[in-house]
Amino acid sequence: MSEASLEVSVHCRNKLEEDKQQLQEEIERIQSRLENEQRKVKKLEELKESAELRLEQEMKRNGELQKEYNGMRNLMKAAQKKLKEYEHGETSPQARFHGGLKNQCSETDIELGQLRKKLENEQRKVKQLKELKWSAELRLEQEMKRNCELQKENNG
Repeated sequence: MSEASLEVSVHCRNKLEEDKQQLQEEIERIQSRLENEQRKVKKLEELKESAELRLEQEMKRNGELQKEYNGMRNLMKAAQKKLKEYEHGETSPQARFHGGLKNQCSETDIELGQLRKKLENEQRKVKQLKELKWSAELRLEQEMKRNCELQKENNG
């Protein structure tokens, strides 16, 4: 082998070693990015799970408040019905009862208003949790797509 071909061979080998080193560094960068993306995906999955749990709890609470609201509404309707019955046949003892019944109705109205406010607040919370869950699912999907792309780049 001549000296010139030996120099070319050494030069090619050095170039291949440099290329190999650059490729190895690129692989390490891609693997690092992939690990970061996987951590992000895991974190988003945890956030989604947490949001789903909170949503489930809020929906359960919302159902309980709805039942309580319906019960109070039925009580109020019954009290209003009795009040109307006593208004038509009012006597002295009935007049005293009538005054008490009116107080009971106004208290029931107040409680009913409070329950409506609670229900509206709970419904608002459920809506916010649904939006949070949707946002987390969207971010998770985006992170998973990026993760897939990085894996394809790493493997391909």
